[in-house]
Amino acid sequence: MVESLHLNWSRNRIELLSDNSFGADIAGILGITGVSVLPIDFGIPQISFTNLSGVNDPIPSLVRNQTLRLSDNLTWTHVKHTMTFGGELRRIQLNTDSSPNPRGGFVFTGLATGNDFADFLLGNPFNTTEQFGNPNLYLRSWGVAAYAQDDFRVSKTFTFQYGLRYEAVTPPVEINNNLVNLEISDLAGVMRVAHGQPMLSAPGLPRALVNGNYGNFEPRIGLAWQPKFIKPKTVVRAGYSIFYNDAIYNTLARELAYQSPVATAQTLTTTSTAPLTFQNGFQNEQGSGFISNTQAVDLFYKNGYAQIWNLGTETTLSPSWILDLTYTGTKGTDLDVLRAPNRAPLGTSSDQIQANRIDKNATGFTFDQSGANSIYNALQVRVVHRFTHGVMLQGIYTYGKSLDDASSIGGGSATVEQQDGNLHGEYGLSTFDVRHQFRAVSMWELPFGQRSRWANRGWKVRAFGDWRLQNIFTWQTGTPFTVLLGGVASDNGTGANFSLRPNITGNPNTGICGGSPAAYFNTGAFALPTDANGNLAYGDEPRGAVEGPCSFNWNMSLAKTFRFGPDRRHTLNLSWQIQNLTNTANFNGIGTVLPCFGATRTGSGTGNAAGIVCGVASGAGSGFSLFGRVTSAASMRTMAMQARFNF
Repeated sequence: MVESLHLNWSRNRIELLSDNSFGADIAGILGITGVSVLPIDFGIPQISFTNLSGVNDPIPSLVRNQTLRLSDNLTWTHVKHTMTFGGELRRIQLNTDSSPNPRGGFVFTGLATGNDFADFLLGNPFNTTEQFGNPNLYLRSWGVAAYAQDDFRVSKTFTFQYGLRYEAVTPPVEINNNLVNLEISDLAGVMRVAHGQPMLSAPGLPRALVNGNYGNFEPRIGLAWQPKFIKPKTVVRAGYSIFYNDAIYNTLARELAYQSPVATAQTLTTTSTAPLTFQNGFQNEQGSGFISNTQAVDLFYKNGYAQIWNLGTETTLSPSWILDLTYTGTKGTDLDVLRAPNRAPLGTSSDQIQANRIDKNATGFTFDQSGANSIYNALQVRVVHRFTHGVMLQGIYTYGKSLDDASSIGGGSATVEQQDGNLHGEYGLSTFDVRHQFRAVSMWELPFGQRSRWANRGWKVRAFGDWRLQNIFTWQTGTPFTVLLGGVASDNGTGANFSLRPNITGNPNTGICGGSPAAYFNTGAFALPTDANGNLAYGDEPRGAVEGPCSFNWNMSLAKTFRFGPDRRHTLNLSWQIQNLTNTANFNGIGTVLPCFGATRTGSGTGNAAGIVCGVASGAGSGFSLFGRVTSAASMRTMAMQARFNF
């Protein structure tokens, strides 16, 4: 029986500044008003395009996080059992001095001219965002865990492992009560502000403004079995477990920080009567009672969890060769869903969006709640040649598929639901789905030095011995992309662009690895979504309809270790590393915004789309479009030489 008790304290401090911090007031020089005037925040505003890379400066920040952790572990070995019991208590402090968007952000979609860059040159953004003020954020939370596990060696050929873990954290509170949430009593009714200051908070709300989930029990089950009746020697392994995402509460707390009324936060959309420009991009004329908060979180949010299971075999084909066959599955539950409940009817003109929202006194905020699901299944074949005679080889092929309706775990930037309340309409390929992947690894000790055929004596051993050549080859299919509507059709009543998808009229893919850089996929397979009356409708394109570019990468390294000194305890490691040896152009971005132009929508929600034309190069003012083209590539070949001395 062995018991261990640990008390750990960790702290890290990271400070980041822009090159323009404490320099020239670029926003002021450009005439941009309504943004932060602190010298530390000076720099280039965030400029975003639909088809081009954006322009921005890093956001200055000072992060000082620390964790105090008390843990205890007891291990008891008794006959055929190895039992482990333990637990821990954590006090977590997250301290941040930063404003998320102090200089303001400008989004250009091609609304005015049909081309996003042309809109930029004219200074006509589709919408603007800003979030700054009261930059000091001090989050505090507790974490607790307890576990018990038994490794039961039933026989020489069968081992069974089972256990249970409990883990939970309290949603973080802000010591100065500077978290702000929106209390939504009815998504079809009135929204009102409720925040952590006791004088202003609605009664009955927790101080963190989000309820915690304290039923996080996580079972652990595993087995290893060597059947005597299977030849050659084979070991069967299987397992099942549950893992909860407790770290999400820190993310939610940051969403509730830097919100009105304790900070300045707003998103504005251009109109024909009050068009947004660089100079007046943040002049909110809604009045003092207007709720400009940009984000809210469900009071009864449940942290998501993943169920993971696997079944595999390991077969020894010979003393040097091993074959592994593995099936793995993952089911995600209660994943994040981003909604925009306070929206105007589909097709509402930009002039009428605010007047036709469900609550006219609030902006089109995003509402973060749980409820999404995912499923991943994969088969893997692994062949290994153990390190013998100076050579090691390993080849791995994986076939997998991941489907979800949110991609909130492992995905890229979050996307608001196209149709609020229709979560099933978001079901499609995960943004990180990779269907086929092949990976090969080799290690070769060059035949020089002792016990080798060449250079095995004297100074030649020291100069040419112990050189290692390693190669890593990777080929895989690309992650999927989703086509979205741009220009005058980029808004679906939310006031936030790029949620509306087009109709899909055919197969957009031209092969497993796509077409040419100028025509990567079939752009004619997408059309403006309309109903029988010609009104703008929600598109039927599933998420992830376009298969992304394949990639091939060959990395190589040549390394040697020199040993010298007393008992040869000193070492000098030399290495030459080459990334992307073949200098292959691996595309990692394609234009997926279908440009829509024509007559600006009018009216107050009729949704008439007769004046909107979507396409690549038709219509006056459409300009050059990157739709269907490759827009970016991964890194070219790089080389590095490294020397490391250990003593």
